[in-house]
Amino acid sequence: APPGPHTTKVSHRVAPRSPMPATLLLLLRGALGLGPPAGPVRLILDTDMGGGACQDVDDVAALCMTHALADRGEVELLAVVQDTAPPPCAGVISVINHYYGRDHVPIGAYKGQGLHHSYPPLSYVNDVVRAFPSPIRNNSQVRDAVKLYRRVLADAATRSVTISSVGLLTNLELLLRSAPDEHSQLRGVELVAEKVALLVVMAGRYPSSQRAECNACGCYNGADRASAATASAASSYVVKHMPRTVRMVFLGGEVGENVRTGEALESCATRDNPCRHAYMAYRRDSFWGWAPGGRSSWDPLATLVAIRGASAEREGLVECSDCSGINDVFNGRNTWRRGRASNQSYLVLERPDVAKAAVDALLCQPRAHRPAASPSPPAPPVTPLAPWSPPPPPRAMPWWMTEPPQTPPSLPPPPSPPSPPPLLAASPYVPDSVYFAAEVVLLALLLSAGVAWYYSRRGAAARAIVVQRFSGGKRPGSRPGGQRPHIMMLTDQPSRPSEPRPLEPRPSEPRARAEPAPPGPRPEI
Repeated sequence: APPGPHTTKVSHRVAPRSPMPATLLLLLRGALGLGPPAGPVRLILDTDMGGGACQDVDDVAALCMTHALADRGEVELLAVVQDTAPPPCAGVISVINHYYGRDHVPIGAYKGQGLHHSYPPLSYVNDVVRAFPSPIRNNSQVRDAVKLYRRVLADAATRSVTISSVGLLTNLELLLRSAPDEHSQLRGVELVAEKVALLVVMAGRYPSSQRAECNACGCYNGADRASAATASAASSYVVKHMPRTVRMVFLGGEVGENVRTGEALESCATRDNPCRHAYMAYRRDSFWGWAPGGRSSWDPLATLVAIRGASAEREGLVECSDCSGINDVFNGRNTWRRGRASNQSYLVLERPDVAKAAVDALLCQPRAHRPAASPSPPAPPVTPLAPWSPPPPPRAMPWWMTEPPQTPPSLPPPPSPPSPPPLLAASPYVPDSVYFAAEVVLLALLLSAGVAWYYSRRGAAARAIVVQRFSGGKRPGSRPGGQRPHIMMLTDQPSRPSEPRPLEPRPSEPRARAEPAPPGPRPEI
C-alpha cells in the first residue's frame, strides 16, 4: 500500500545484521555479475610510497587513481598509512591528498621497531615534496599507523571497511597484535574481524613463487637483515592470523608486471599534477623497469580490484576458478596449497589491454576538487629535510648476496583469533645465502677430499716406481751374462750404500754339485 500519513517510508537497502548474510549477499551478487552493492567503498590504503625495500613509483598511481575514483563517487578514502620507515614518504601522500582537495584524509606511518631507512627512497619522493605544497612534509608530523587503524575501524560500521595493502604488511601485523585502547575495547584481531570485510594484498606470486617476492620478504634494494626479518615475519603472521571472516584476495607479481601504465600522464596531465611529476622524475632518474607504456602496475591493479572488484570486461582481472585452498607464506616465499574452500583466493590476468586502459583512464581523469589557497589544516612545524642528492639506482640484491637472518624484534604474544584457519606455522626468515653458503662449504669439502685422495695415490705410485737398468737385453732374465736388472725403490728415506751381491748363475745352466772335501788332518790354530 502507498505510504499514508501514519506510515513510515523505509529504504529498500537494509544493512545486514550479521556477517554471514553480508557475505552471502556479496557472493550472490558476484555470481550473478551484479558487482558490488551501491554506495562508495570505504577504503584504507596501506602503501610504502617509494621508500623502503620495495620502493617503486606505482604507489603514486594507486593513490592518484583512488582519488579519481573518489571524484566519481565510487570510493570513500578513510585513511592512508605508510608501512615503511623513510620520513619523506608521508610527505608525498600529503602532496597528492592536497592536490585532489582532500587534506582531511588522515595519514599514519609505521612507528614500530625493526625497520630502518639506511637506503634512501627513490629520487621522485624528495622531488615531489620540494616541488608541491602540502600540510605534511614527513612522517614525524603524522600519527602512529596502528593508532590510526584502530580509530578508523572503531568508528566504522560492521564489516564495512576494505583494505588495500600494496607494500609491506608491517602495519597490519601490529594491528592484529594490538591491545585494547581508548578507541576500542577489542583486541586487534577481534576489531579486524568485526569491521573489515575485504583485504586485497599485493604480495607473492601464484600459484607459487620460486624466489622471495619483495612485499613478502622486504629483502631487496639494500634492505638490512633486521628490516628483512621484520618484513618477512609480518607477511607470514598476517596471512596466518587474519580472521576467517575477512575475505583475502592476493595479486601476484606475475600479474602487475605485464601491465604497463603511467606513460600517458606525460601528454594527458598538466605540469602541476604531482602524479605526472613523480612518473616523469622516475623515468628521468631511475629508469630501471621502465618500458613502453610506463611502469608495471602491481599497486594500482590491486587497489582497483579492492574498489571495483574483479571483472574481465572492466578491469581485465578475474579471481582464480577451481583453485580452492590457502596461501602458505614463509621466508618471503609463498605456496598455494590446494584444499577445501577458504576465505582466500588470488587474481588471474585475462586481458592486459583492458587493465592498462582502466588504470590510464583514471590517471588522466581531471581532478574534481581544487585545494584551497592555503593548505587546510594549517601546516605544523616542518622538520627540515636533509640536502637531496640523486641516489644510486636501486640495487636488487641477488639471492646469493642477501645477509644472514636476524631474529625479529620481540613483540607481545600473538592473540588467538576467533577461528584461525588451518595454516602452517611461519618459519623464521632464512635468506637464500645461508643455503648457498652451506652448499659451497659442502662442495669445497668434497673437492678437498678428492684432491687429497688424488695426490695420495699419485705419491704412493711415485714411491713404488721401479727403475730398471738394462744392458742391451730385451727383458729381465734374458740378458747376456745372466745379469739381473738393478732395482731401486724411490722412498722418502735417505739412500744407504749397499754391498754388491754376487751374480747367480743363469737358470739355463745346470749348477755344479759341490764335492765333499777329503778327510785329512785338522789344521792347528
